[in-house]
Parts: sequence; C-alpha cells; structure tokens
Amino acid sequence: MEAASLEAASETAASLDAASEEADSVSTSLEAASEEAASEEVATEEDTASEVEAAVEEELPQAVMLTARTRAATVTQTFLSFISKISLLLKK
Repeated sequence: MEAASLEAASETAASLDAASEEADSVSTSLEAASEEAASEEVATEEDTASEVEAAVEEELPQAVMLTARTRAATVTQTFLSFISKISLLLKK
C-alpha cells in the first residue's frame, strides 16, 4: 500500500515537473514573440517614415498608393503591438 502511494506521489511529481517545463517553454516562446514584435514595430516605423518621405517627392497617384500602404503598415503595427501587450499580460 505504501509503495503504491509512493509511486503515485512520484508520478505526480513527474507530471508537475513536465508541466513546469512546458510552462517555461511557453514563457520563452512568448518572450521571443514579444521581442520579435517589438523589433518588427521599430522596423515598421522606420519603413513608414521613409515611405512618407518618398511620397512627398513623388507624383500624386503614387502618394495615394503609399497612403494605402501606410494604413496597412499602421494596422500591422497596431496588431503586433496588441499581440506584444497580450503576451506581456500572459507572462505575469
């Protein structure tokens, strides 16, 4: 009887260790995703700034296309920022 309870306790400890390792793995993945989103956000801001400068120098139709690209970049940046914030909340 005692051996069975020791075995059950050992199995419980093993599954707790596995769950802890999985939680660490998820946390590491979230940190990596957060860092990637932050670096993409910086890159998007730089790309947007250079596109706006180029639009000033180019013709009107190209500037209109640039506006659509800028909106898409802004939406992407907002989405990545949102994902980053969610991952930071989940990390806590």
